[in-house]
Amino acid sequence: MPFSAGIARLHPRFGLPVMVSPSRKSFLRALTGRDLADISPATLAAELHAARSGVDFIRTHDVRALGDALKVAEVLRSQEYPEPANTAAHAPRRPPRTIDSG
Repeated sequence: MPFSAGIARLHPRFGLPVMVSPSRKSFLRALTGRDLADISPATLAAELHAARSGVDFIRTHDVRALGDALKVAEVLRSQEYPEPANTAAHAPRRPPRTIDSG
């Protein structure tokens, strides 16, 4: 079951706030193949996904980074973007490739 579907089922079933804590968890290291010292970007991605999925609380090791990311995500989400002229002509989106800016 997808993570967000699980969150959606917890709220009505128990009627209680939901808290998650994906920060620095071993499943992130398993997914990325990175050591604990290099897991912060994966943690932030999991935390943002949890927020978008509707959790009430997120326990984190980096409050400032998560706070900044949530602010940026909210501003970006609230922006209106025009739909492409011909959406049928667009192929399904794949994840973007990363480019090192250094």
